[in-house]
Amino acid sequence: MSAIAGYQRTIEAAFAAIKVGDVQAMLTHYTHDVVFDIPYASPPKLITGKDNVHTYLSAAFSVFRFELTITAAYEIATPTTAIFEYTGEGHIVATGRPYTNSYVGIYEFRDGFICRVREYFNPVQAQIALGT
Repeated sequence: MSAIAGYQRTIEAAFAAIKVGDVQAMLTHYTHDVVFDIPYASPPKLITGKDNVHTYLSAAFSVFRFELTITAAYEIATPTTAIFEYTGEGHIVATGRPYTNSYVGIYEFRDGFICRVREYFNPVQAQIALGT
């Protein structure tokens, strides 16, 4: 099995937990010192450590419920890093308004777990869904 196939399986397992809003299950695929870098969030976010990521994502999942689907995967020269494109479709929990977006994620792995995510998306799509 290629590294990218293993990485993709790990990400798909994490995405399955996102679909049902289960932060704890999602984080079983991440290292204890994971770093989430979300430069297009408003304001930009750099979240370090599972506990802080849990707090952030619990708040996000109380607002958004969505499913992420990988549409492309790219191996790069660094063997512990891969780039994935994915789409998100779902809704705002409080209003039911639809939410869709496209993402590019740069994922770094250590010992089979995700240790860093740098995720790029269109923040305007979230604003539209939220009605802001």
